[in-house]
Amino acid sequence: MVRSRGKIIDATLDLIARDGFEGVTIAAAAGLAGVSRQTVHSIFGTREALVSEAMADLTRAATDDLRAATGRTGNPVDFVVELIVGGVGFARSTPAIAAMIGVGGGNPLFDPGVLTRAKVVALEFLEPIAKDFDRIDEVAEVATHLSLTFFLFGEPDQRPEELRALLGRWLVPALTELAR
Repeated sequence: MVRSRGKIIDATLDLIARDGFEGVTIAAAAGLAGVSRQTVHSIFGTREALVSEAMADLTRAATDDLRAATGRTGNPVDFVVELIVGGVGFARSTPAIAAMIGVGGGNPLFDPGVLTRAKVVALEFLEPIAKDFDRIDEVAEVATHLSLTFFLFGEPDQRPEELRALLGRWLVPALTELAR
């Protein structure tokens, strides 16, 4: 059952990357994973639960990568820079996330509450350094806006070190002002 779950999740992410959210059906995920529709139903129940679980697995992978990258930093300003660089890099290198930038089709990236939800996630990531800033909510808001901006509108071939240098020139001075 655990092995089938992983195959179904991978198939679902492949479907999202290839066809968007509308391309995900129980039958399509089952076919691509090489399992029966009944297996998909017994593990996930509904199409919505299947998509939700696939995106949750992707989020867990991103979380692990981001925690590793930010854990190697020496100060809270570098932590925020690495959080943005790592988040943008993960989004750009993950086909299912990249597919989500298309407008329409129930895309959760463009609904009115996306920034509010993303800020909550940013605050969770920033929690280890929250005590180091006077206004951690502002840091979370700026990091959220910048991350989404660089992901959606940044140059797709921009290397992480180029983004890091840009953030170093513009964001680091602002964050230094907010650091305690």
